Amino acid sequence: MVKADAKRTSKSRKIEVSRDLLEKYAVSILRLEEQIELLKKREASLNRLTNNLEKRNLRLEELNQIKDEFIGIASHQLRTPATGVKQYINLLLDGFAEELTDSQKVFLERAQESNDRQLHIIDDLLQVARIDSESFRLSKAEADLGAILKATIAEFKHKIDVHHQKIQLKLPHKKVLVTIDVEKMKMVFENILDNAINYTPDNKRLHVSLSSKDKVVSVIFTDEGVGIDRADYPKLFQKFSRVPNPLSVEVGGTGLGLYWADKVIRMHSGKIEVKSKLNQGSSFTVVLPLK
Repeated sequence: MVKADAKRTSKSRKIEVSRDLLEKYAVSILRLEEQIELLKKREASLNRLTNNLEKRNLRLEELNQIKDEFIGIASHQLRTPATGVKQYINLLLDGFAEELTDSQKVFLERAQESNDRQLHIIDDLLQVARIDSESFRLSKAEADLGAILKATIAEFKHKIDVHHQKIQLKLPHKKVLVTIDVEKMKMVFENILDNAINYTPDNKRLHVSLSSKDKVVSVIFTDEGVGIDRADYPKLFQKFSRVPNPLSVEVGGTGLGLYWADKVIRMHSGKIEVKSKLNQGSSFTVVLPLK
C-alpha cells in the first residue's frame, strides 16, 4: 500500500514537472514568435528604407549626369563668343584697324587678359565635364617622358622669367619611355607646374626631376612657395576646392586643375603624392608604371 502511494506521488510530481516545463516552453515559444514578428517588421522597414535609398541614388545619378551635361554644353557655348572676342582684340592690337593711342592699347591689353582668364575657366569646366563623362577615353602611345617635360617647361619660360624665378630640370642619362596619353599627361604636368609658379614668390627656385626604379617612374615638382598645411591635403584634389594661402586671391582659379590631373593619373594606373610645409614649399610627385 505504501509502495503504491509512493508511486502515485512520484507520478504526480512528474506530471507537475512536465506541466511546468510545457508552460515554460509555451512562454518561450510565444516570446520567440514575438521576436520573429518584430524582426519581420524591422526587415520590412529596412526594405522600405533600402528602396527609398535606391530611388534617391538613381535620382542623384540622373541629376549629376544632367549637371555634367549642362556644364559641358554651357562651357562650349560660352567658349565660342569668348574666342571671337579674343580674335577681335588681337586684330585691334596688331594694328588692323586705325592706329591706337597708348591708353587704348592699355585698355585692350587689360581686356585681353580678362578674356584669357575667362577662356581658361571655360577650358577647365570643359575638361572636367569630359573626364566625368562615361565617354572619356585615353589614347595611349609610347613616349619619352623627358622630352615631354622639356616641352612643358619651355612653354612656361616667359612666365618664369616674369616672376624672376629659376627652374632646374634633372633627367636621367637614358630615355624614360612610358605608355601614356601624351596630350593628357602633358596637361597634367602643365597644371602642376603652373601651380608651382603661381604659388612661389618671385626670385625663388623650382625643381623638376625624373627618375625610374622598380618598374615605376617618378616625376617630382618641387617649389619654394607658400606651402600647404597637412590638414588641407584632402582638399587639393576635390572638385571646385581651393586652399586659402597668401597668394590664392591674387592667383585666382577654379579649383579644378588638380582634380582633373588626379583623375588622369589614376586612369594611367598611377598616383600623385604631396609633401609640403607652410612657408617652406611643396613637392608633388607623379608616379606612373614604367610599362
